[in-house]
Amino acid sequence: MLIPSNLAMHIRDCSNEADSACSIRIADRRPGQPPRRRQGALFQRPTSGFALEMSPDLAREKAGNRLWLRPFVSVINSRNPTVSGPPANFLVFDQMNADLSKRAFPGFTLIELLVVITIIAILAALLLPALSKAKEKAYQIHCLSNHRQLMVAWSLYKDDYAGFLVVDDAHAGATNYASWEQGDMHNPLEATNADLIKMGLLYRFTPNVKVYRCPSDPSSDVRSYSMQPQLASYMYGTPIDQQAANGMPGYPPMYRDNEIVKVPPSLTMVFIDESLPSINDGFFGIFIMGDRWWDVPAVWHGHGGNLSFADGHAEHWRWIDSRTWTATTGQISPNNPDLKRLQACIGYR
Repeated sequence: MLIPSNLAMHIRDCSNEADSACSIRIADRRPGQPPRRRQGALFQRPTSGFALEMSPDLAREKAGNRLWLRPFVSVINSRNPTVSGPPANFLVFDQMNADLSKRAFPGFTLIELLVVITIIAILAALLLPALSKAKEKAYQIHCLSNHRQLMVAWSLYKDDYAGFLVVDDAHAGATNYASWEQGDMHNPLEATNADLIKMGLLYRFTPNVKVYRCPSDPSSDVRSYSMQPQLASYMYGTPIDQQAANGMPGYPPMYRDNEIVKVPPSLTMVFIDESLPSINDGFFGIFIMGDRWWDVPAVWHGHGGNLSFADGHAEHWRWIDSRTWTATTGQISPNNPDLKRLQACIGYR
């Protein structure tokens, strides 16, 4: 412990004295006050204020302005401090009755504190983007897991129904028309109603409403995914060729698994993340040709989206055309590679 600098130091060498058991006395020499014994000090830098009487066998060593006292540990009596005990590196006193309030410990300056705060702020600025990316990557993986679980349900359904694909009714909504899901995400009363998810044809194969929602979806909707238009396409309970209804005949939809031939199952999309302005029913519209968006994919996985395919696997696609990031329903986007890629993976019978 540093000795208070406002005290005067006096050392009396008793090496010539006959008494080898000379005690150490510690007295405060403040002017105008009676001497006080002080206990509880580790003497490393005695600067002022104490009288020390040392036994002749106590080695002293001065190094700079430090006094190193060896090789005893003292046991202090409040009336008569004496030196005793086994060897040690420093002469150490008991902490009882020490006047610790006047110890001169250096503290932080304001500049040092500001430097530390600045360093912390810089580290935070460097780390937060990385943490944000890691969080989004975790959401992306979670979303891919949801797609795979939906594909398991989709496959179990067709296996239970002799190869017939689960119905995708474009206007099922909260109606009596069967579809893989129920509920219109543009209808506030239906968008947050998890009971409508449970009414869907796939729910008994994957009885967990959280599977239908992407963790990156910023809305409170219960569903984030939709199904492409060429798989078991229905409207109001009746089969419909959506491409022909929009002036593009010759691309009939597929209703059984053995009809997924023109485009192999590993390349035939089933489910896709759909953007919030676009998602309504469980039908994701894509014109099989042309430059116009029908429905629009979501862009919440690092400028990309997740898709699942008829063979059961799921993938992350990054949208490489910046126009896709801001696309809207019905928008013309000439030679958009993202749109062309989606058109190539919907297939037909």
